[in-house]
Amino acid sequence: MTNMIPSQIPMITNTAEHNNLSQQREARRRRRQRNRQRRQERRETLRQEQQQRRQQQQVQQQRHYSSRSLQRRHERYQRWQERLRQWELERAQRREQQQQPQQLLQVNYFDNTLSPGPREQWLQDQVNELEEFDALEQIALMQDELDQLEQIDHIERLQKEEEQIQLEHWEQDKSTELKDPSVLAYISQLEDDIEQLRQIDALQTMDDEILEEQKQERNDQEIIQMEEWEALTLRSQQ
Repeated sequence: MTNMIPSQIPMITNTAEHNNLSQQREARRRRRQRNRQRRQERRETLRQEQQQRRQQQQVQQQRHYSSRSLQRRHERYQRWQERLRQWELERAQRREQQQQPQQLLQVNYFDNTLSPGPREQWLQDQVNELEEFDALEQIALMQDELDQLEQIDHIERLQKEEEQIQLEHWEQDKSTELKDPSVLAYISQLEDDIEQLRQIDALQTMDDEILEEQKQERNDQEIIQMEEWEALTLRSQQ
């Protein structure tokens, strides 16, 4: 030690301090790494729990909505069948009422053709027969067209009524869904999840700010130590 130059003594002290600072920095780095890993694990656990709750809620909602949708489709099908049966019954009654005059006309026609008479009467009967058949055929064609038009109009009315009923059900469902306890619970859970994520984000921001401040403080301390070391070195060399 007596043979050493005085300027070499601070170098040994500086090396020891440097080693200590390096060890401290490494320890802090590992501590920050462990803290960061714990925060990541905590966030991952929270994310998995939230995803699991969300999946369970979606399954419950799908079952609830699927059951209600099947029930509504069954009710619509029953209403459609009832209206179709009613329409077919009314159509059959109208056809029966319209066929009665035609049957009377056909009976009169056969009575006239079978009754005896002169040649002129027979010719007139033949003309009347053709006219009656033409009239009957024309009436039948017109009736078929009217039935088709009426059927189309009836189907269009049913479709409009069905659309209106669906719209009313949709509006009622929306109003009911907003009051449904399961929907309210789902909305409340979403709000809780959002608030929890905000808290996690705020904590992460605070941790980052604290780490940044600590890093800045360490840098400042290292700068001060370097300045003190340079001043001490200059004094020892004088």
